[in-house]
Amino acid sequence: MLNVDLAINFIKENGAKKFDLIWNNIKKDLFNEIETNKKEAEIKSDFFISMINDEKLIMIGNEIWDLRENYSLKEIGVINVNVFGSQIEKEDDQELLKANDLTLDEEEDEVEDSPVFENNEEEDN
Repeated sequence: MLNVDLAINFIKENGAKKFDLIWNNIKKDLFNEIETNKKEAEIKSDFFISMINDEKLIMIGNEIWDLRENYSLKEIGVINVNVFGSQIEKEDDQELLKANDLTLDEEEDEVEDSPVFENNEEEDN
């Protein structure tokens, strides 16, 4: 699984002061939000990014850092790729496959209900 060292290195590269500033600004609100959304906040490792009400969060142990207000979506994307690498691509691919399967099922239903299909059945009788 992911390593806390990755998070520590990221914080070192971006500065502890910036991390502390962000953390101090969001700590109370963030814990209140997580408390109300426990079902959506699954802790899978010491360091994870999760979606809670469409907000990107980083958790390091018991410390949580909200990225949404201090970084652009592009910057968050770079952080995600640097930390998680191909894991994100794999999850995105799985979501695309699920969406594609749903689309294919809908198209198959449409074909069976089409007038052309019904006409062929009548000709066979």
